[in-house]
Amino acid sequence: MFQTNIERKHLKFIRLKFTDAVKEFDCGDKDLNDFILNRASAFQKYLLAVNYAYVDSDDASKVYAYCSLANDKIATSDFKDKTEFNRFRKKRGFPNEKRLKMDIAN
Repeated sequence: MFQTNIERKHLKFIRLKFTDAVKEFDCGDKDLNDFILNRASAFQKYLLAVNYAYVDSDDASKVYAYCSLANDKIATSDFKDKTEFNRFRKKRGFPNEKRLKMDIAN
């Protein structure tokens, strides 16, 4: 059986809090690294995603794998108009760049 150094370590899968910051990670993809290192915690803070990491049991700062589960959508059809939709988004703390304009046919 093929065994890597990672498989021999004591690892655990944890759910990150938005206050947890991944300081070092390189999966070989510049855009994914940027998201994980710089934007993932904001996505979690604003309830746009939930972040998980596969870490060393003795040193959780050593991240071996990472995943972020993103919300698919917010159904705008649940709101009666644009004002109600924008109030919901503001109350939930969505950053301005995540606020969307919507057209509702009256």
